[in-house]
Amino acid sequence: MDPELYEPAPRSAWPTVIGVICIVLASLGLLCYGCNSASTILQPMVIAAMPADQRPPTPQGAQLVYQVIALCASFLLSIWLLIAGIGLCRRRSWSRAWCLGWAWLKILLSVVSTAVGFLFAGALAQQVNDQLARQPGGAPFTLTKEIFIVFFIITLVWNLIWPVFIIGWFSRARVKEEVAAWAEETAMMI
Repeated sequence: MDPELYEPAPRSAWPTVIGVICIVLASLGLLCYGCNSASTILQPMVIAAMPADQRPPTPQGAQLVYQVIALCASFLLSIWLLIAGIGLCRRRSWSRAWCLGWAWLKILLSVVSTAVGFLFAGALAQQVNDQLARQPGGAPFTLTKEIFIVFFIITLVWNLIWPVFIIGWFSRARVKEEVAAWAEETAMMI
């Protein structure tokens, strides 16, 4: 008998590759959004201890509330992506739905954040320009609302790369079939 007939077909590598990328991006998100969330929440107390002429510009009112909500939501989405990435590496059939859910929510949060950024662009430019004007010798340049709008658009494009890839990848018929086979494998093990 030929031993090659009894060897199982090699498993595809994409679940591990995409799962590891999800885990790495989620870990970076947990670190960045976690630190930024804590920093934004604690910032008013820290700034109150600084001399008035050295205080950096800080968001106020609705801008501050939105920033805290967006950072905390991004932190929770990072947890979601981490779970989805681990499930993908373990070839769990539910991981496809989790990845797609994460991608759609990330797109929604990114678009909303960009729209809110457009609303606050003028206030942000004014805050930064006021801070630069207080520096010794003044500021050698002035930031405009348009600079912030360009920055928000670049950030939106950057934030959409992975979610759009995830939606495109998991929408492929071959990938759907392979993920469905994982559920059958899991059921046979039980």
